[in-house]
Amino acid sequence: MYKGNYYTASARLGVAAIEFGTARIPYGGPFISLGITAAECVWGDQFYEWVEENYDNQ
Repeated sequence: MYKGNYYTASARLGVAAIEFGTARIPYGGPFISLGITAAECVWGDQFYEWVEENYDNQ
């Protein structure tokens, strides 16, 4: 958790769980996991800022 951003921490945990979960799929799983990781590297900050903006106001 960074500076009390609970929603961002939860979203990061969820994305990490999806990455690890897809890595366990036979044959194609590691490639799917790699794609999710690459997408998080490119668009992760935008996604986590969106999560904080939209879910912090509720």
